[in-house]
Parts: sequence; structure tokens; C-alpha cells
Amino acid sequence: MLATNFVETFVNEHPDALVRAVPIGEGRVHRDFTKDGKALLHRFARENAMRQDLVGVVEVLKALRFYCGLK
Repeated sequence: MLATNFVETFVNEHPDALVRAVPIGEGRVHRDFTKDGKALLHRFARENAMRQDLVGVVEVLKALRFYCGLK
């Protein structure tokens, strides 16, 4: 959901946060992070993310609102 280059930057800065990366097709990768890694990613996003880095997250939230019938 996060922009690939954003996550890659995070992993380069915090390699121990990543448990594994699994290709899921179409050039996309699912990454599993440690519990501490998730907290670090959250902090990293708050401090460094720009709008374009979070477009995927926003799109998922929009879809959930639509499917749940929320406005």
C-alpha cells in the first residue's frame, strides 16, 4: 500500500525491521516487519511520508468506506 521507494528507503535505514519480503506478482512485494519494525515504520511515515507515498493507503480506506456504506 505504501509507495515502493518509500518502503525501500525505510528498509535500507532499518534492515533489522524486516522479517521477509515475498513477491506477490506484478512487481509488488509483501513485506513482513517485526513488531518493533512496525512501530519504526509508523514513526518513519509520520516524519517522512509525502502525499504520493500514502496514495495506496488512502485508496484502500476509500474502498472500505464504500463497501461498508459509509459516507
